[in-house]
Amino acid sequence: MQPLNSLLLHTRDYHRTIDGQGEETPISVFGTWELSLQQALEQCQDEKATVDFVTGVAFFNNLDIRMEMFKAAFERTQEPLDWMGLFTIDDEWDEYEYQDTVTALAELSLIQYRNFDEIPGEDDLEEGISSHSFSFHPLVRDWIQLRIPASERRVYVRRALEILRYYIESSGADYQKWTLKERRAAMSHIDACIETQSKYVRGWSDEEYRATRDPLIVIQKLYADDGRYSEAEAVCRQILDHDRKLKGESSQEFVESEIRLAGIHLLRAQFNEAEGILTRLRPDVERYPAEMSISLLKNLAKTYFKLGRYDEALQLYLDVLARQETCLPKGDLSIIDTRHLLAQVYRNQGKHKEAIDFYMEILDVYHAAALDDHLGALQCMVDLAGAYRALAQYSQAAEYYDRAIAGISARLSADHPIALSTRLVRAINLRELNRIEEAEDAFRDTVERFGRILGSFHQDTLRAIMNFAILYDRTNRPERAEELYRAALTGREKIMGFDNQYTMRTVERLVSLLWSQDRCDEAETLALRALRAQRKSSLEEEMRSLSIRKDDGNDEKRLYWPVEALFTRAVERDRKWENPTRQTVV
Repeated sequence: MQPLNSLLLHTRDYHRTIDGQGEETPISVFGTWELSLQQALEQCQDEKATVDFVTGVAFFNNLDIRMEMFKAAFERTQEPLDWMGLFTIDDEWDEYEYQDTVTALAELSLIQYRNFDEIPGEDDLEEGISSHSFSFHPLVRDWIQLRIPASERRVYVRRALEILRYYIESSGADYQKWTLKERRAAMSHIDACIETQSKYVRGWSDEEYRATRDPLIVIQKLYADDGRYSEAEAVCRQILDHDRKLKGESSQEFVESEIRLAGIHLLRAQFNEAEGILTRLRPDVERYPAEMSISLLKNLAKTYFKLGRYDEALQLYLDVLARQETCLPKGDLSIIDTRHLLAQVYRNQGKHKEAIDFYMEILDVYHAAALDDHLGALQCMVDLAGAYRALAQYSQAAEYYDRAIAGISARLSADHPIALSTRLVRAINLRELNRIEEAEDAFRDTVERFGRILGSFHQDTLRAIMNFAILYDRTNRPERAEELYRAALTGREKIMGFDNQYTMRTVERLVSLLWSQDRCDEAETLALRALRAQRKSSLEEEMRSLSIRKDDGNDEKRLYWPVEALFTRAVERDRKWENPTRQTVV
């Protein structure tokens, strides 16, 4: 432990790290805290371990520091940190030993400790507040970080990352052991730890990175699963850069990181970037371990699906499923997820009844495993509702949407992309049920939230804008509808190209609206532009063929030309002009 006068050496450093706004904290305050720490050490059996504990916890967020974080690390690591011995008896974690230590620190005003056993009627435990949760004042936390030499801070950052890794892993599959409050608290500690890393660690040494890589991978995945895509990408690129430096671009580690980066590009609707990485890696797919090969092919299938290339996606998913069934136990959640993705392809190909059968089977598997609240099960329920909606069974769809939203709201924040997507498809269903006011409020909310969270040009934002425009169109508000159609068209052309089928669907709707207002020149200009774009695309690459469901129930393979609808409407318009008394529905 450093003597009191060593604190003065770091006081100037402390002042530089504060915002630079307002008055500086008097040195006497730091001295008081140092004396409080000295008193705490006099009462403990192991001074070094106590200092290490107090210093280590200062590298997390200052609020809601939970005993479960340290207990998970103790139980999962092969080499527990020395200070964890403060809280063990006969090599077993003892919460009373932990409670005694933090209570002593709280009595000296270094921390604020909440023990709900002593608070009659306290019900926060049911909402996910730990029974052994304590907090620092932000200035105390900063002081503790800065009272140690700069060279030691990177050690504590690395240890904090390792503790968070074990805590995240202890939450179980899909983080289902965490309540929403616990998940938010965990994210606050991750944010704080990543911030201190950027502040105190300019770069990891090779030895440090070997110990840090796995924690960073786990944190990157949680960021992605929590809808924090920009943060996930930043961590992933950090891992990628170190893998390149340490192992080289031909190494398994580097390729594995590239596949993860492609997955993040997918989540951010950066489909060209994802496809570029995955198609470059695909020729060597058989050289990689089974898990990496499956991840590569599965991400590529997702990319094809997002680009509307359903036949290619279907073949890849079938390949992935065959590979998984040879190396994973029956009923593994990874296999269930692939079957779910297959069902989505069938649904988008118009095979709604086949998709419904898949969804029902998948939900049965989740139910048999007592995982009805698993996010995979809840998302499957959302897609099942979508299949019923496609069959115009709106009331049945509404039932499944409501059940899914209730489950997702208990697991994820209101701004999580999965929660937003669920509310969007429910808004579409409300529109089909002619519950216009409810649908309008829901569309307005999802468009605003998607734009704020994912950006104006994300595919999900544009989908919300497009469906909001359809609502205005159907309720005879053409000016608002046109404004939103044009916003959706601009965005879809920017991220997917003009000849993409989703862009073409927006063109169809906008052209129809323009024709209905007798703005024929504008409509024809836009339609001809669409025709030229598709003709150019067909010359560069053979047009994709889609399975189209015929009236007799059989599938027919034919080229998909969205502008057929434009041509049909043009013919109807001409006939209307030839016979003004004839009523034509456009």
